[in-house]
Amino acid sequence: MNDFCHSKRVFPVDSKYLTLSYFIPKKIHTPLRSMKHPSNVIIGSTVWPLNGYGNGLNQMSTSTGLFFNSTTNQLYILDTFNYRVLKWTIGTVAATVVAGGNGSGSGLNQFSLAWGGLTVDTLSNVYISDNGNYRILKWAPGATTGQVVAGGNGQGSGANQLNNPYSIAVDAHFTLYVADPSNRRIQVC
Repeated sequence: MNDFCHSKRVFPVDSKYLTLSYFIPKKIHTPLRSMKHPSNVIIGSTVWPLNGYGNGLNQMSTSTGLFFNSTTNQLYILDTFNYRVLKWTIGTVAATVVAGGNGSGSGLNQFSLAWGGLTVDTLSNVYISDNGNYRILKWAPGATTGQVVAGGNGQGSGANQLNNPYSIAVDAHFTLYVADPSNRRIQVC
């Protein structure tokens, strides 16, 4: 059982402020685009994947979360319906799988519904908000399984539970912040 959050603080969130995360349109089969918005006109060009929809390393299904590392010029992509996180270096053709890729499930090498909750810390650990399993997983570089770092004790409102976790953030001291909108709180772990 996971007791990581038993002694941590919980911050309530007023119901009118539950949209704490950035918004990425949920257009299925839409490649990542570089957008510009002069005078409300959208101008874009596809940067990746050039081979469109699929589950190859040069393809993706539905991207619902992004994290850009400006130091390494790498884009981390939450490929939701392929149940994986891809790391793509700008200028390359193929990405690498850095988390998941083993189908939907509750094993430590899998995640279920993951809608937008993705961040990466300074040590390149990847954190995924696994909504369907009510947990946050942390994947170390090169790991084949993740580690539960918050929740994982079923759906609920206890200090060691989450209820549809969404956005996540990690600070410079590796403190994890979890937007837990169905519990109307920000959980700190």
